[in-house]
Amino acid sequence: MSAPRFLIRFAALFLFFPASTPQLSASAVKPPQNIIIEGRRAPSEAAVSATSIRYSPFLVPEGVTRITVKRSYDHGPDPKQRNTVDLGLFDPRGYRYGGPGFRGWQGGHPGDLVLTGHADTSAPWYLPGPIPAGRWHLAQWYIRPTPSGLGYRYTVTFDFDGPKPPRRMRAVPPYRPGVLNPKPGWYAGNLHTHTIHSDGGRTLAEVVARNRAAGFDFMASTDHNTPRAHYELAGAARAHPDHLLLAGVEFTSPFGHANLIGMHPGHWFDFRIDGGDGRLPGIIRESHRQGAIFILNHPFAGCTTCSWRYPAEEWQEADAIEVWNGAWTPDDRQALNLWDDLLRSGRRIHALGGTDYHRGEDPLLPVVWVHADRLSQPAIMEGLRQGRAFLSESPKGPELYLTANEGKTLPGDTLLVNRGRGSVPVEVRVRGGKGLTLRLIGPDLDRQIRVEGDEITIREAITGDAARPRSYLRAELLREDGRMAALTNPIYLQIR
Repeated sequence: MSAPRFLIRFAALFLFFPASTPQLSASAVKPPQNIIIEGRRAPSEAAVSATSIRYSPFLVPEGVTRITVKRSYDHGPDPKQRNTVDLGLFDPRGYRYGGPGFRGWQGGHPGDLVLTGHADTSAPWYLPGPIPAGRWHLAQWYIRPTPSGLGYRYTVTFDFDGPKPPRRMRAVPPYRPGVLNPKPGWYAGNLHTHTIHSDGGRTLAEVVARNRAAGFDFMASTDHNTPRAHYELAGAARAHPDHLLLAGVEFTSPFGHANLIGMHPGHWFDFRIDGGDGRLPGIIRESHRQGAIFILNHPFAGCTTCSWRYPAEEWQEADAIEVWNGAWTPDDRQALNLWDDLLRSGRRIHALGGTDYHRGEDPLLPVVWVHADRLSQPAIMEGLRQGRAFLSESPKGPELYLTANEGKTLPGDTLLVNRGRGSVPVEVRVRGGKGLTLRLIGPDLDRQIRVEGDEITIREAITGDAARPRSYLRAELLREDGRMAALTNPIYLQIR
């Protein structure tokens, strides 16, 4: 393996003026400068691991107003085979784990890396701001190889003619939506969305508009590994002030993805970790310190880095599992089975879902219905934190309500049952589910009921004999082909 070579090329610029035109001083005109970073990587260096990230340094001179990086890859002679390579950028504050030097991550997006001091002229994956002189680093994550390995060439161009960058990083514009609806009830949300700030095809404002038109009350912004979209939250909300937004990120690491929702806007969670290195618990603890919830995403999805491979002991404090990602598929059923196994073992962990919307007319399903005291960020986050939620195909239904104690006990709550005497009624109400099959599920229960009307109510009496340790009751609505139409989080049963 040859080490990368760094070649500095200074472009000459000659200006000719008529004799009557005053000459500009040489200091007023500074031509662009180029640096070439190139090298090769062997197939053996590629890995779905943070260990395969290479950091290539380059020196930024004084007075730079724009950094542009264009790339060229040699994948080998077979045009059908391509290496998988991600790209990111760190400034002179360094690239150490958890450090402050992160300036952006575009993953495998083919667009040029462009960084200025201003959002409207920077590439959407990077954090605009100061461009200090010093040692910067390109981060190259070599994930999957071709038989020939990877030849790479990055052309880094420094420009000096644009607006002067600010001296400090810009703070995230404040977004304080307050209470959008004062009424308690069930609110429809989308917990998994992508925009142009990672690998999505629409701006945040456009995604918000599409979700609102579909009937959602709130939406979480969850772009991959960058908080750049958080800078657009306040602006996107101005056009739709009745639609609540939550700051989030899809933590996209080598050993799996997770949504962190309700985080401090602008915070970066360092995703460069592997299973077994002991860093994941710190990520979960920090998300909780910020008031966010940690959701394992699509744990059995087949895409690169998508499946969840972290040891179980490293995610004991996770809040939820995304058991339904986009259109219902067999890997969602696997995620649901994992969740059920955890419930049977006595662990209280919530089931959530999200559309994982990216672009175009991708379907907006499923919806997460959250019971909250009002439509506000604190109330929605508290409902999610408590697991007071059910999932369904769309904001238009079907709807599946599991309650007890005349509606006072909701999914995620604990129902106290007297030992050996008396009973507590549990109620399951279905709306818009005609022709579907209702399942009532617990450790010792799997009851199936055909839904014959547009709205039905099923009552189940829970006695002390039925409520044993680790007991719970949850519900599902299934289509004839086995696809999920709706599911609830459990009510937990405890003998007193």
